[in-house]
Order: sequence, then structure tokens, then C-alpha cells
Amino acid sequence: MATGEKMATMFDEKAILMIFNAIFSQTATCPLYMAKEGTMITPLGMVFPKGSPLKPKVDSILYRLRESGLMDEWVRREVTNITQCMRRPGQDEQNQERPLNFEDCYGIFALLGIGYLSATTCFLFELFFIKHQ
Repeated sequence: MATGEKMATMFDEKAILMIFNAIFSQTATCPLYMAKEGTMITPLGMVFPKGSPLKPKVDSILYRLRESGLMDEWVRREVTNITQCMRRPGQDEQNQERPLNFEDCYGIFALLGIGYLSATTCFLFELFFIKHQ
């Protein structure tokens, strides 16, 4: 593939996470993007002989593993380098969670100052210009 050339492909989510992890581990970059919405379901299957007593047991185990989230957790443990790659293109570090600093509160302090100024103005107006009975 030529540099700068764009292409799209479809993979199973677990497979693409493994690919992201491998690429980021080797290059420390994320040249790929994964859409947040799924496009299709790719079922996996296991083959047992007809009438095998193992099928219901394996079905039960796999169902419980999937429903409990263990399968997803095991994949997350294996793909530790994908957090950078899961951000949308163009999303930079400034969009990440961070502690608030003083500059983030300028608007709040400006509103507070306007409120204090308005209250003081009303108080002085009432004090000097309104005659009490």
C-alpha cells in the first residue's frame, strides 16, 4: 500500500484490537481508526460430533463467560496498547479528562463578579436614592 493511500476493511472486533495493539507496540503510532458502531455480527462456532455430551456443557460455559464479561476482560488484558488508538481521528490530548485549573473557571468568576457588582449597585441605589418611610 502506498504512503498516504486510504482504504477500509472489515474485521472481527477482537481481531482488530489485536492488530491495533501489535501496530502500536511496534510503531507507537495509530494509523488506523475503528468505527464505534458495529456493521455486522460475525458468529464463531465450535464443531462437535452429532449428539456429543460436551455440547450443552460447553454452550453453558461459553454463555456464562460471555455474559459475565470475562471474554471481553481477557481481550482487554491482552491488548494493553490500544487506548491511544481508540480515540477518533483529530481528537488530541486536550480532549482527555484532566483536573480543572484556574483558567477553566474564568467564566464562573466573571459571573460571580457581575453578581457582586449588581448587588452592590442595587444596595447603594437603595441606600442613597430611596426614601424610607
